[in-house]
Amino acid sequence: HVAYDHPAFGEARVREDLARLRRAADGAGLPPLRSFVFPRNRVAHLPLLAEAGYAAYRSPAPRAVRALLEANERLPAPLRPAVRASLRLLRPAAAAPAAGGPLPVPVPGTVPFRKRLPPDGWAGLVLRSLRRASAAGGICHPSFHLHDLVPLPGAHSPFPAIERVLDAAAAARDAGAIRVAT
Repeated sequence: HVAYDHPAFGEARVREDLARLRRAADGAGLPPLRSFVFPRNRVAHLPLLAEAGYAAYRSPAPRAVRALLEANERLPAPLRPAVRASLRLLRPAAAAPAAGGPLPVPVPGTVPFRKRLPPDGWAGLVLRSLRRASAAGGICHPSFHLHDLVPLPGAHSPFPAIERVLDAAAAARDAGAIRVAT
């Protein structure tokens, strides 16, 4: 992906890219695209997103979550348990949508999945964020890339943790506590 904030990717190229996305979705019979994730999570050209009909975009994860995840990936394996313990103490934010604010609305990737974070640690963060979002009427937006789903050698599969999160979200949805938007 070319980051939208790259100097060679001006307004004309962004408009062309957004139009190409719209045509591809229409050709696949998908409903109108309403949310957007920027390539490399580098936010730029928001007015063009609004012009193209997008209501929301994923903004970067909160700084504290990003800093701990990045530290965890840089540290030697024997030091990572300390970072994981810090992540367990962290109270992930429940993003609050701005009612009546300008479009598109930023939706933070509140709990990004990373390979070097044990899947159960990620699931715990997501479940806490889900509870806080439900209680506050906010947004919980766990995120991951497909390449993160392939475990590192010797690591546990992420799928049981992901299933735990999806089961909890489905139960909260069925109880009327949350609304699942995507």
